[in-house]
Amino acid sequence: MKHLRNDELTQGQEIVLLYLRCYGNEQAQYNDLYSKGHLSEAAVRRLMTSLTAQIESVKFLDEAQLASSNKLPQPDLYKHRFSGGLIHLLEGIPGLSTLTERYRLEDIAIAYEESWARFHACMSVLTDMGKLKQLTSLDDVIFDGVRSQYENWMEQAEQSIHDMAEQYPEFVGSMQERLGKRLILLSETEAIHSEEVQGNIPHDLAEKMQEQRLQSLWDLRGQEIARLKVAPEELLRKIPFFAEVPESEFDELTRKMKRHSVTAGEKVIQQGEAGDSLYMIARGVVRISRNVNGSEVNLATLIAGDFFGEVALLHDEKRTATVTSMSPCTFYVLERNDLRDAMEDKPSIKLALELAVRQRQQELDHVDMGN
Repeated sequence: MKHLRNDELTQGQEIVLLYLRCYGNEQAQYNDLYSKGHLSEAAVRRLMTSLTAQIESVKFLDEAQLASSNKLPQPDLYKHRFSGGLIHLLEGIPGLSTLTERYRLEDIAIAYEESWARFHACMSVLTDMGKLKQLTSLDDVIFDGVRSQYENWMEQAEQSIHDMAEQYPEFVGSMQERLGKRLILLSETEAIHSEEVQGNIPHDLAEKMQEQRLQSLWDLRGQEIARLKVAPEELLRKIPFFAEVPESEFDELTRKMKRHSVTAGEKVIQQGEAGDSLYMIARGVVRISRNVNGSEVNLATLIAGDFFGEVALLHDEKRTATVTSMSPCTFYVLERNDLRDAMEDKPSIKLALELAVRQRQQELDHVDMGN
């Protein structure tokens, strides 16, 4: 059997066939999760689009590329609905900031669904590969290479789920609660069908009971993006230079702040662009980097309660560094005019920001000296 296969297929063709089998398993898993109400239409559409691109790409790779994990088409866990430029453009139009923020929140919610679905699909593929290994004489190098790739993809999806759970525990808790309710409804539907088959429930009654549960399943499809939102006062009270602001002024300040959400991997601000806003991190992790002599140098990692953008904002300069989201993030943004009003009312805010600017500038100078 093995000798016959080696005579007819090259190693590259065997790898392609194994990947196509795995991709077919993934596709079946996504369809099943969608039919059970575990995935929204937007999430399954994006998963299928990414999977189709992988299927088409793998067919045209040569044997050297197939053997290299770096050359394989990678699943896209964060396929954004809009490009960053279009989002910035829409945000600048009066009255559209709320709409664009909703799209951003939906992207974060769908990214969670995608990661959750990919994790379960990869687990199904790996289980299937274990059975396949026992039934065939597949070459160990081919088998282990594909299995290793799927293990890596599963780890990435799992890490994405953990990041979301850490940054948005209320949202993930809500999603898990919905999953539990759907599983109960699916179990009840199967039990009703079994009772009908055994003649314990009349057909008309069974049909009505199943319709009720299917409607409940449909109602539980999707996400509660409201759970992704964070009240600005929850954040501002953690930042030292806002701690002493009187309650009346504090409320006025929070009303001026705009919520801004991004998925992982987005450029929040870009080195060299004009800066007119201060960003305060409500949830998530960002990396600050700077291009020095053509090389990207990491400067710092910031988490919830930290802020950035103050250097360009206070001195009317261009951005001196790039900030990239390392996980799904929520920020509260204070524009230059509102910040200036706050600093005039509370000199302590200005002093604290200027101190932060000096500290941040020292970090940048240290990078320049080291390069």
